Amino acid sequence: MALFALAGAVVLARLGRFHPHARFGLANGVTLLRAGGTAVFAALALEPALLADPRAAWAAFAGACLLLALDGLDGLAARRQGLASAFGARFDMEVDAGLILALAARPRDDRPADVYARLDAG
Repeated sequence: MALFALAGAVVLARLGRFHPHARFGLANGVTLLRAGGTAVFAALALEPALLADPRAAWAAFAGACLLLALDGLDGLAARRQGLASAFGARFDMEVDAGLILALAARPRDDRPADVYARLDAG
């Protein structure tokens, strides 16, 4: 929740300077939605036990696929509405980077790190 609030504060601070349009627009709304999803995956990376149930893991996988699919819609929506801006492009790239980081930070299972060290040692 705090990560999403921080993202919202940065958006509000930068909006007027780099977004020359009177409306926030659908594209930025989609990107803001993706930022919220990114915050959820960042939280899951910190608490991997929440994905111990296979149904929860599949739901997270579906959510990640949805967030990645939505990435293609925001730029298209901005161009169609005539609301493309440097702010929107940067906002989209930062959310993409955050999502990649959150997904990469998720451990692939709950084994402690020393188990992997013993497996590597042979």
